[in-house]
Amino acid sequence: MIKFMIFIIMLFSPALIAGEYVYSTLPGQVGGNLTKPDKIEFYKSLPAITHWDVIFNAKFECKGFSFCIDSNYLIFAIPNDKKLESWQHGGYKFTLLGPTEFNYLGTEINGVVIISEINGDKRHFIYSEENGLISFSNHYSGDIPSLYFVTEALPGLK
Repeated sequence: MIKFMIFIIMLFSPALIAGEYVYSTLPGQVGGNLTKPDKIEFYKSLPAITHWDVIFNAKFECKGFSFCIDSNYLIFAIPNDKKLESWQHGGYKFTLLGPTEFNYLGTEINGVVIISEINGDKRHFIYSEENGLISFSNHYSGDIPSLYFVTEALPGLK
């Protein structure tokens, strides 16, 4: 019933149709759609995540973490203790790989690269305290992910 209500709200609310935070792949990525980017939309106000017309319930506040995404689609968390180099949340082990600096959409970004892992499946994340979640990869089990989802606007989800 709740999923149906969220669908109706999204269907009839023009402000929500665009998504509060939109992440998309770049056309031509290995495994990506060559004609149109793949999109994932985050709605903190509902709270939900949409991908390919599927709605996932989500939680964006978790005890002990300054930021988190907790859903059946994506698990990510930033601990309150910024000195930690590894932590766990939702069964995933998160490891801080190190700092990164780059220019994105004309803005200098100072962030960190984080990897999550569960049962051999991994994801890469780039997160900035100032600009939120900048990008994340698909699940992968080899050395390099095939798809990266990147925020379409700054700040990203935080």
